[in-house]
Amino acid sequence: VSQSRYGLTVTIGGSTEQVAGVKYLGSYAPRVGAHVWLITDGSDMFGIGHLAPRGVPALRVTGAATSVATATETALPFNAIVGTDPWVMWAVANASRLTVPLDGWYSFTAYVSFAANATGVRGVKIRQGGTTALAVDRIVATGAGTTDITTVTVPVSLSATNYVEVTAEQTSGGALNATPILG
Repeated sequence: VSQSRYGLTVTIGGSTEQVAGVKYLGSYAPRVGAHVWLITDGSDMFGIGHLAPRGVPALRVTGAATSVATATETALPFNAIVGTDPWVMWAVANASRLTVPLDGWYSFTAYVSFAANATGVRGVKIRQGGTTALAVDRIVATGAGTTDITTVTVPVSLSATNYVEVTAEQTSGGALNATPILG
């Protein structure tokens, strides 16, 4: 199975011929590379189910503390998956990115913890494709303890292979460590 604009391209049985434009019935799309059951009435073909593991594209990743220079927006890399990644949305090669596997609606939550510092502003952004802000939150540092910020996107329509990343910025006057979680 491969995906394109809410349709499937399937290879039937041991054949090498691919059939494009097959619609699927279900509350979420089959995974790319997975097997599906097909039915036909002789003229139309539908995918009616797929084999485990089932589930919507969802992933939670965490990162180690990353140094963020003052007044510099920095994409935060991730270093671990919480649970599993059956949709292959994260890779070490692009450690700061979560790539969506198929066209659809997605929502993301980012949490960033900044090292203790009482000066300046802290900011967190979830952005698409390296430039488009999907969610932004900024707060003024109020004390010497850590500053934790959470920001959430509204559901956003993304196409397969679009990616999102979490950026951090701060204006303490020096570098501060920021530790991300994205899900």
